[in-house]
Amino acid sequence: MFGLLGGIYRRNGLVVMLITVASVALILLLTLLLKEPLGVFSTYLGEGAFYEVIPYGLIVLPALAIDLYVFPALSVRFVRY
Repeated sequence: MFGLLGGIYRRNGLVVMLITVASVALILLLTLLLKEPLGVFSTYLGEGAFYEVIPYGLIVLPALAIDLYVFPALSVRFVRY
């Protein structure tokens, strides 16, 4: 009934877990590639120090990707209910 995405919706727990693991790995990889090693392992002080290491956009984008999967999945389950 759902075509190509039907299998994904049936195994949504597995898909969400894989997206989460891939997102965390991608954030770490991009952080290490885009920042020099001393920048990642240095001490930052003050307001916004965390975002000096991992930019806000790299935190928001994986959450957005998960949301773009979860909302349609929940909508399909709601309609089927």
